[in-house]
Amino acid sequence: MTGTEFVLLSFAIVVIGSADVFGGIASRRARPLAVGAWSQAAGVPVLALIAVFVGGSFVGREIGIGAMAGVGSGVGIGLMYLGFSVAPMGVVAPTVASTAAALPAAVGIINGEPFGFATGVGFVLAIVAIFLVGYVRGGGAHRVRGVLMAIGAGAGFGWAIIAYSATTDASGVWSAVVGRSVGSVILFAAAAITAKSVTVDRAAWRVTAWAAVLGATGFSAYVVAAQTVSLVILGIVTGISPTATAVFAALFAHDRLSVRQWSGVALAGVAVTVISLA
Repeated sequence: MTGTEFVLLSFAIVVIGSADVFGGIASRRARPLAVGAWSQAAGVPVLALIAVFVGGSFVGREIGIGAMAGVGSGVGIGLMYLGFSVAPMGVVAPTVASTAAALPAAVGIINGEPFGFATGVGFVLAIVAIFLVGYVRGGGAHRVRGVLMAIGAGAGFGWAIIAYSATTDASGVWSAVVGRSVGSVILFAAAAITAKSVTVDRAAWRVTAWAAVLGATGFSAYVVAAQTVSLVILGIVTGISPTATAVFAALFAHDRLSVRQWSGVALAGVAVTVISLA
């Protein structure tokens, strides 16, 4: 992993982690699917501006890939926000990320991508970090529902990661613009069918807007990195990303972290550093 790729992925982890927290806060104040739909839709113009800055053009094949990725991300966002509404973000986010990480990493290994010693050590450290941050005892039925939703969300995100990794820098982040548009349509439809409403209460609008802007910004960096980073490394780094969510949740959403969870956050930082040496 080059220095530029390391910076892009680190930036994406921090910014997307903060976006997830704002989305989680909004999901506790309004209908989760409506929050997900509006956060995706409001992020489209932000992504479009970034796409103009980054460069690239509409490439038929990659725009099609972006649309397929949008299906996965739309399902992922919807289930993740539903999970946030019934279980702690510090539990849901690691479950989402670990599931999302497993799929691209497995595909990368099957495809014979290089898996050096440093990557292997980073992978082991990442697994331990995810366990330390995400495992919390108790919680009852609501926590179980949240975890099941998180697994489904992770599968959707994993599909999206694999798809975006198949794009090239010829299209810049225009594939992400298409993907986010498709995801928002799916979420609006789901909100209309299940909740009978796509409105977001005034109390949740500000945090929804923050989730949209931060999510689009971090996601653009992630897509650019995904075009060159191997699926194995991309999957491992994705698995570490909820540590940022857990930290921001502790700071802004009053989700307390134990000493064990803080240890996991620190270990995740070590894992990212080790992987960067691969």
